[in-house]
Amino acid sequence: MKEETKFVELLVKIGALFAQCDGFVDIRETQFIEFFVNDLQQKRIEIDMDSKELVALVHEPVDFDALTKEVNLFLSQIEKTESQKIVNMISEFIDKLIKADNVIAKEEIEMLNRWNKTICIS
Repeated sequence: MKEETKFVELLVKIGALFAQCDGFVDIRETQFIEFFVNDLQQKRIEIDMDSKELVALVHEPVDFDALTKEVNLFLSQIEKTESQKIVNMISEFIDKLIKADNVIAKEEIEMLNRWNKTICIS
């Protein structure tokens, strides 16, 4: 799998984690993720997965520990300067996602705090 595809897949899974954490996936959160994936494709970023296939991941259960291990492994395999850029992009993505439904639930804040304690740059 290409690095770009893996990154986008991880972002969608991260989006799913945050969208699901308050017990309800709002349509605006799903739309935000779908818009994000489509925007990447319009920018000619090659993704080896169909956008519908990616967006379908939003409704799949996400295991926090497995996802953070996957993200940390991904970050460990790229240069440190690139890792920091990726972490910043993920943070921006999460921030926009949790604001997408105009409600920042306490569960989203708790998840964000847990996330920030777990993701690291080696």
